[in-house]
Amino acid sequence: ASYLTQNYEGSDTIIAIVEEAEPNYILASSTGSTGVKRVLDDDTTQPCPNDIEIDQSALSCKFVRIPVAEMNDNTMEQVISTTYLKQRERNFPQSELVSVRIDNIDFDGVYASQTIPFTTPEIGISWRIMIISPVPVRAEDTIMPGD
Repeated sequence: ASYLTQNYEGSDTIIAIVEEAEPNYILASSTGSTGVKRVLDDDTTQPCPNDIEIDQSALSCKFVRIPVAEMNDNTMEQVISTTYLKQRERNFPQSELVSVRIDNIDFDGVYASQTIPFTTPEIGISWRIMIISPVPVRAEDTIMPGD
C-alpha cells in the first residue's frame, strides 16, 4: 500500500488492487484507503466511537475488512467503489476503457478506467488492478447537432 501512495502522491490517477474472490476486499490503493474500519464487536454495522469523552476501555471494538463495493468514507473511496461496480457490470473489458461519472463530487468530468487481472495460481493470488484517471469535460469537446 505504501508503494502506491508514495509513487502516485500528487497524481490524479488512482490505482486500486482488489481481491478477485467475493466479497472483493480492497488490498491497497494509491489514495491511502486502508480497506478496514473499526466497528463495535457486538454490532459490526456500527463504527466504534473515537470520542475522547468515552471510556475506550469499556468499548469492545474490532477491525473488519471492507468490500470495495461498500467503500464510501470519502470522495476517493466513492470513486474507487463506483468504478469497480461499473467495471464489474461491464464484465471487466480488457480492450476498452470504461467511463464513470460520479455525482456529488467536486469534479466536473468523468473517470476513464481499466482493469487488469493479476493471478499467480502457484501461491493462490487472484487480484484485479484498477487504473482510474480523471478526464475533464470541456465545452469545446461537445458534439452539437449538425456537427
